[in-house]
Amino acid sequence: MSSADDAEDIAQDVLLKVHGGLAGFSFGSRFSTWIYAVTRRAAADFHRKRNRRTKLFDERVGELPTSQAPVNTLDRDTLSDLVQIAFRQLPNRQREIFDLADLQGIPIHEVAEMLNLNAVTARVHLHRARATIRGRILETHSALVEDYR
Repeated sequence: MSSADDAEDIAQDVLLKVHGGLAGFSFGSRFSTWIYAVTRRAAADFHRKRNRRTKLFDERVGELPTSQAPVNTLDRDTLSDLVQIAFRQLPNRQREIFDLADLQGIPIHEVAEMLNLNAVTARVHLHRARATIRGRILETHSALVEDYR
């Protein structure tokens, strides 16, 4: 993922946090200072989550029998790129829920509350997003996805 994509993801997270926390802002300090603090925390959370996911992925790959382990990191990078492309093509609601639940690690019931949705509706959107991403990858790169089962 490029740093421009990272910055966009962090900016979206900041906008959601600012929108949700605006009612709690007491105007005891400058608004720009508050937004800077929110942005700094969002960036730190983003990088912490990414490092944790990378570590978990590496551990899981290490647990696979040698015949199932990816041959090199190019496959992992290619798969990541394919997921990013498919993610960008999702409908807005599915993309938003997939981002919050799967990429940011927020529990689906909390995502539903954040978006003022029924929990079942949020789960349906998440399921459809996952199925769409997997389907689009399988259309053109079935061997790549099968290596990661």
